[in-house]
Amino acid sequence: MPGKRIINPSLIITDWESAINNNAKILTDWNGLLEARPIYLKYLGNAWFQGSETGAIYRNQILPTDKYIRVSVDGGVTWKILNVDNLDNLHPPVTIAEGSEDYLAIDEFQVLSFTPPAVHNPVTIATGSEANLSVDENQVLTFTPQTVHSPVTIAVGSEGMGSIDENQVLTLTPIETHPPVSIHADTQDVATITVEEQILHLEKILATFLHLSDVPVNYTGAGGQVVRVKATEDGLEFGDINVSDVNGIIEDIAWDFNDVTAGIAQSYTLDIKASFAYTILSACLETDIGTLTGVEVRINNTPVTSLTSLTVDTAVDETVATAANNVVTGDRVWIVTSTGYTGLPTVLRGKLKIQRV
Repeated sequence: MPGKRIINPSLIITDWESAINNNAKILTDWNGLLEARPIYLKYLGNAWFQGSETGAIYRNQILPTDKYIRVSVDGGVTWKILNVDNLDNLHPPVTIAEGSEDYLAIDEFQVLSFTPPAVHNPVTIATGSEANLSVDENQVLTFTPQTVHSPVTIAVGSEGMGSIDENQVLTLTPIETHPPVSIHADTQDVATITVEEQILHLEKILATFLHLSDVPVNYTGAGGQVVRVKATEDGLEFGDINVSDVNGIIEDIAWDFNDVTAGIAQSYTLDIKASFAYTILSACLETDIGTLTGVEVRINNTPVTSLTSLTVDTAVDETVATAANNVVTGDRVWIVTSTGYTGLPTVLRGKLKIQRV
């Protein structure tokens, strides 16, 4: 190796065996002797080094111009090759982090040595833990469990339910009595109390409507009347039904006739005899398949205006009645088909939307 030197630790070693036994080092460098690196001779052992400028032909010599180095430790049977063409000859200086100076040292050859610390930082006990922890002269930490707890106290108002003895043991005393049970005036006919045991017995719960708290006290004089909310909106009462109460209600008359014969005019009754007066607002109609043409809604024998010459198909269509659509008590309302059709419809389904008047 270029610039190689053997360092004699004791300055008197002159032969190879003595150098090995005394841990002599060889200095190697790639920049003269300015950046020498030490290697123990005993680590080299039987190593066989060769150098080459091209990597094709090796010689038993390593020159500064060599770009390849190979080494064999088995007499040249196998080799390990190192490409040193682009190696940086210097590594950054080794430095020691602040605070580690007591454990690490670097010699002139940039060799790092570690000295284990013999002692650790003094152990201290946090304020408030002195009763449970102690440290001896060898910095050994000892824990002493706490044998007592803070005094147990009984909250104000609970003195009759428990007690504490000299060992701070809490004893619970079950409550044997409770405040007297009483029955509300409105429920005296459905409940009783066994006074000596204060046990509540329910014989029946709201057996009738009159047991509610916001209803009349009895049914006297209320025959045929209905239950309704008071005008004051704070309870229920019995009262008669006024016609004005139901006027304006919108209802449906629905049907599903499944015996339609295509090509034949047919009639179907929707309201055989009206029980009250109402106005027909609209008709919603559909078939199962195909179409029916010339369908109309009649009151007695009078067609309802705009509900005539209707074409009904599988889509649900709503048609609004515009005139001749008032039904009085006793009128008959019906729907008729014509001979016009497409496909083979067998069902006429629909409803009339009506409003009481």
